[in-house]
Amino acid sequence: MITFTKHINIQKVLLVSVLSTRATARTLFHDVIRNYKNRNKFKLDFKHIEFASRSFIDELNSLIVNHPHISFKKVNMNKQVKQMDELVHNKNDYAWEYNNKHESDLVVI
Repeated sequence: MITFTKHINIQKVLLVSVLSTRATARTLFHDVIRNYKNRNKFKLDFKHIEFASRSFIDELNSLIVNHPHISFKKVNMNKQVKQMDELVHNKNDYAWEYNNKHESDLVVI
């Protein structure tokens, strides 16, 4: 497998400046994987992306986490997109932490 990074301009791939659905995240992710099978490192360029919804970011992050053999780096996020990414990331960390801390508190009926 080739190990150099493929630059993906999200706006040019999807032809939109607003990323709002989980389906859009899945489309982007699977198109990238399918079109660049011989690559395992990607830069996802958010240049010219004005907004990304919580759903889009959450789905994209989930897909990335579920494919640990592929490396993704997010670049050129504007302030709002970066804040959403951080919000979703922090929410997921909290949910994972909460679920693991309270597993022993579960009661099986």
